[in-house]
Amino acid sequence: LAELYSTMGQLRKAEKTFLQVFQLGDQYRMTYSIAFGAAHIGLAEVMRQWNRLDTAVEHLQQGFEICEKWGALDLVKAHVCLSRIKMAQGDSSGAMEAIQTAIDLAEDHDQRFRGGVAVATRARLWLAQGEIEKAGRWAQERGEYCEDDLGELNELEGIVLARVLLAQEKQDEALEVLQESLQLRR
Repeated sequence: LAELYSTMGQLRKAEKTFLQVFQLGDQYRMTYSIAFGAAHIGLAEVMRQWNRLDTAVEHLQQGFEICEKWGALDLVKAHVCLSRIKMAQGDSSGAMEAIQTAIDLAEDHDQRFRGGVAVATRARLWLAQGEIEKAGRWAQERGEYCEDDLGELNELEGIVLARVLLAQEKQDEALEVLQESLQLRR
């Protein structure tokens, strides 16, 4: 539920729900469960969005510790979050290293959706670094893959694809991607 709130941009509700997970974990002595680790990673992402980077890093470290112990697949999400934190801190090489780890983990564990988020995040990093050509190659590959069906794109991929098209001064195509993406989400 907390993940859904976070995805919907209802960050206060997401934070409250993640904190309830921690309370339940404490109550039932399950502070090293996979759910507890995932909650730390989710709360880290909420904190990052609020620009509370120190708190985000603390929760992310706890999430890493728990998920690495269990071999949990939430590590892909954790590395995506770490990449976003590194970028917010101005560490573009650290951000790129973290996102590459996320991509590799997603491929190793056949996590198509999370892999798509990780690859789209890398394209977004390329845009932030001014590497429009690299981002453009991703957009071309992604666009060709789902040329007839933008429903294959997750929400982040659609937004990043539109950003790349805007950076390439292809406003009409970007608008088309956003309109189709919006229709699919209704």
